[in-house]
Amino acid sequence: MSDPSDQGSTLLHESAAMDVRVRRLDAVSVLMVTGEIDMLTGPVFAEFLDAELALRPRHLVVDLAEVTFFGSHGVRALLAAIERFGRRDNGSTRLHVGLDGNRFVARTLQITGLTELIDVHPETAELVAALLTGRR
Repeated sequence: MSDPSDQGSTLLHESAAMDVRVRRLDAVSVLMVTGEIDMLTGPVFAEFLDAELALRPRHLVVDLAEVTFFGSHGVRALLAAIERFGRRDNGSTRLHVGLDGNRFVARTLQITGLTELIDVHPETAELVAALLTGRR
């Protein structure tokens, strides 16, 4: 799922530091981020996260498998999305993070306590498949 050249995805942002793509599949949107989420790219990440959530998909999966740096600006963007659109299972868009073995991002999410506020999954493709079939 985290292949940025994935067929059916739309390139939203491309720079030397970070690329953002989106795939919209029925009630599931997948925001795929590649590169660094830091002081410079964090606001761009937040904008695309907010824009996708504003479309009110039933589920938004943020694929961070290919993120090489996930700093405080990335954490703040996810926290803002949680505050703006609510925690999981409240009837609004459900926010999920897919990691595909990215231990660096997983550790950052764990240390900051975001794993208590957001659904974090080890395998993005399995998560999306489960959401599309209504098993989650």
